[in-house]
Amino acid sequence: GWPLATRFDEDSIRALKHAMEQADEIGPTHPLSKKYTQERIKGNLNQAYDILRTILEMDPDNSAAREAKPELERGILQRKSEAIQNALRQSDVVKVVALIEEVESLSFFVPEHLECWPKAKACQVDLWLKEVSAHMKNEDWQTSAHLLDKVQQAKEQIAGLTLDGRQENFIEKAGEWTGSQEADWLREE
Repeated sequence: GWPLATRFDEDSIRALKHAMEQADEIGPTHPLSKKYTQERIKGNLNQAYDILRTILEMDPDNSAAREAKPELERGILQRKSEAIQNALRQSDVVKVVALIEEVESLSFFVPEHLECWPKAKACQVDLWLKEVSAHMKNEDWQTSAHLLDKVQQAKEQIAGLTLDGRQENFIEKAGEWTGSQEADWLREE
């Protein structure tokens, strides 16, 4: 049969049409615009986002690129959220923590946009508490104190983060232990 025409998503078509009307420096025929559209069509949102940022660096007033950016950011966060939810369903703590670190490194990340965020962070906090326990056994109060600071920061910053009584008791006991170890260390100095 006949070869199928490439299908464009509505957002790409709208952005390109807008670019032609606005006569942006980097218009729809520019190689970067073509590459951006290809990546969007393939569903490669991260690559498309990198290209979009390059377009905006070269042409900061590019209205089509500026218009496409927030929608692309939402799409990337949505995909990350789905991946975190899948990892949570599979109880894959290592994957959850890796995805948390990826998401936190995104310049446009806002925790309120991910409804699974409190559960994901609870998973990370639980991992930190296990690490604290291991460091306490090795008499490493400094690393324990650092990890407890991260736990405390998560408790203060993440709305909806809930820890069980066992975790809260451990945090209290570990805090007392690290405080005592630090006091001993300061007396020795």
